[in-house]
Amino acid sequence: MNGLGAAKKSGRWNPKGVPLVYCSESRAMCVLEVIANSTSKHFPKMRMVTIEFPNEVAEMTGDLSDNWADETAGASSRKIGADFISEKKHLAMRVPSSLVPGDFNIVINPLHPSISKAQIVDAVDFKFGKRLI
Repeated sequence: MNGLGAAKKSGRWNPKGVPLVYCSESRAMCVLEVIANSTSKHFPKMRMVTIEFPNEVAEMTGDLSDNWADETAGASSRKIGADFISEKKHLAMRVPSSLVPGDFNIVINPLHPSISKAQIVDAVDFKFGKRLI
């Protein structure tokens, strides 16, 4: 859980060069996010993991632009994510899904002092259903 994959390019919640771990509240949202953010329909062997946090997940603070969900990795959400990472107040933050209004994702700050307390408690092989890809 080092966030280096996200740091390779700007994401919805992180500027390029800034590590962040992207998760979702549900397996279904994880699948949808992977498909929506993939440039290929040939997915490598994947694992679905469950992560436990040592404390509560913070709610997102800050203002998103009116069209933040339509923007490709919009500036307003990146600013909120960059502040979350640099302030190191919380290990994890709940953020709105840009794909499904009313659903949420979780971002984890790998630079937070408590990152070692975030534990993967379950990991299973995952294969996308043929109808999805």
